[in-house]
Amino acid sequence: MAGRGKNESPHGDAADMMREDPVDNAAIASGLPNLTGPLDFSQILAVADALPIMIAFIGRDERYRFVNRALADWFELPRKDILGKRMDEMLGEEDYRARQPLLAAAFGGERQFFAADFHHPTRGLLAVQADYVPQADANGNVVGIILLVQDITEQRFRRPMPTAMSSESSCSCRTSPSSERPSAPSRKARPASAGSPIPRR
Repeated sequence: MAGRGKNESPHGDAADMMREDPVDNAAIASGLPNLTGPLDFSQILAVADALPIMIAFIGRDERYRFVNRALADWFELPRKDILGKRMDEMLGEEDYRARQPLLAAAFGGERQFFAADFHHPTRGLLAVQADYVPQADANGNVVGIILLVQDITEQRFRRPMPTAMSSESSCSCRTSPSSERPSAPSRKARPASAGSPIPRR
């Protein structure tokens, strides 16, 4: 689905971030321990593609600037058909509207963790768990959001859910200032209208 150019940059044109020749992720992963020096973008993209979690990055304009293979496969679209599109185009009006308060909070510097419904165009109603991680520049200004998404449909719908829960109901969201490192955020409960609460372990 996606290949990598040698001179690609995460700050370049979104459409130039992928090519159509395949990448052998297993071979790349096996070679990573032998790499020396910093990884270039093609290697970082290969690592992201090897992960089972769906990963994306959106800018302040809410356009997708980065999408890993897992997310593209889940949308059932080539990456080139996702990059550059706005979230409302990809999610649909109802699901996007339910996430707007979470996006606003994340762009305000608060990390958001929640569960919500997603109306997939071919697979029907799905459940997802998402983590919106603010990405700040050197001056502390949020320039975009890292999206970490997992499909939890099987876990969520194999047991009865409260009838009051829907994509527009309240959820528990964990927040942390963008100045903190994403790996060790300070989280607190924050209600928002996006989906069902998730217990944190």
